[in-house]
Order: sequence, then C-alpha cells, then structure tokens
Amino acid sequence: MRLPEGVGLRPASAADMPLLHRVYCSTRQDELLALDWPVPAKDAFLQQQFALQHRYYHAHFPDAQFCIIQCEGRDIGRWYLDGAGAELRLIDIALLPDWRQRGIGSQLLRCLVEEADACGRDILLHVAANNPALGMYVRLGFEPLSNDGLYVMLRRRPQAAPGMEACR
Repeated sequence: MRLPEGVGLRPASAADMPLLHRVYCSTRQDELLALDWPVPAKDAFLQQQFALQHRYYHAHFPDAQFCIIQCEGRDIGRWYLDGAGAELRLIDIALLPDWRQRGIGSQLLRCLVEEADACGRDILLHVAANNPALGMYVRLGFEPLSNDGLYVMLRRRPQAAPGMEACR
C-alpha cells in the first residue's frame, strides 16, 4: 500500500503492548466519563477489555497485519488489516488523541481505498454507531450492511476495474 508522505506502518511486537494499551484506552475515555467508578476500577476494566480484544483479534484474524502507525518517526496509533479473505477487512484503526483530526487516518484510508480499487476488492469494517468517523467512511464510499444499534458494518465495493494481477 502506498502511504502518505511522513506516515509509516511497522509490524507491532510484544514490546508495543504498552502503546497499544494506551491507544485502546484513549478510544474508550468518553464512554467511561459517564461512569461513576473509581479510577482504579476504570483502569482494571480497560486492562481487561484490552486484553480480551487483543486475544480476540489475534485468534479470529491470525493472518492479519497488526501494525503501529508512525508519523515522522513517532508511534501514534494502530492499524489492523486482514487481507486473507476475498475482501480487505479493516479490523481497527485508532490514533492517539494528539494525532487525531490531522487527516492522518483519512489519508491512510484513502490509500487503502486506492489499493482495493486497483485490486478489485471490497473493504469491510465495523464502526461504533456513534463514532464521528462514520461520516468519513460514508464520504469514502462505504455503505452500511448492518446496524445493531451499537456497531455499523460497512462495505465499500471497488470503484474501478482491477488493474493488478496479484494484489494479495
């Protein structure tokens, strides 16, 4: 995948677990604000939920690319992509709060869309129904497949004829 200038992806390793935990926690902060729990209880909950999600992703997507997003050499988020099936499945994209709203995530998504279009592959993803990124996905051509009230499953079909023989 051709990446935006200054943005990179590198494979995540066990040494990245603290960063991955921090990224995960940052995505859950708003919902935890409404809970009247002591900080240690929130921290324990987040640690448990992160560990469960991490195990789930690795068990259900064993061939996925689990990557750290870098910008100008700094680790700023996570990018989990599974390309083992007929479609590309964006399992997760998340940036640390200081790096959000800078266009980095949308640039990465545009690169993924270009790759999928060139290869003639669908992209599938789930997004929280209240996630502001939902509008960006729709602008990029994603259409809802299902909505259970909490999560929306989106699909983007390729917009151009396949141009590459082996895109996998």
